[in-house]
Amino acid sequence: MRISTLRIILGAVIPPALGSLLFSLGTTFMDEQASWLMAFPVALFGLLFAYPIIILPSLIYSLVMERIIRKKKENPLFYYGAAATLGWLSSSVLALNGIAWDIFAFNSLVGILTGFCTALMLRRIEISDESKPNECEPGEVVNASSAARLSENQLHD
Repeated sequence: MRISTLRIILGAVIPPALGSLLFSLGTTFMDEQASWLMAFPVALFGLLFAYPIIILPSLIYSLVMERIIRKKKENPLFYYGAAATLGWLSSSVLALNGIAWDIFAFNSLVGILTGFCTALMLRRIEISDESKPNECEPGEVVNASSAARLSENQLHD
């Protein structure tokens, strides 16, 4: 499986789970009588609602991040800012699907954090992928260090 395909799949699957966990942690800590142990069952229950509602916006987030935003990855402020903005837009779908507008700010914060954290995770996959020498997809150019080693090995043969 290509790394970009893996990032697209993970970018679509991670946000509903992470957003559900962040939402349940936040709502649990807002309730003075709840304990943090209650957050995890609430998050699992929230997944039943999160995936059907958020999977399409998450897939769009993932495709945009992989196909458009990743090309500008040299600028971390733009990369993570775009991820947070896309996370916020994805969480806005909840307001359209019956979540009360009075908690829109909280939903927005969860969306921003989810988009940002998902980008952090996906960026780690990218960094580990780029550190492997002499490995590239068909038709791609090898990185400079791999090209140098390749030409050095050809000289010795």
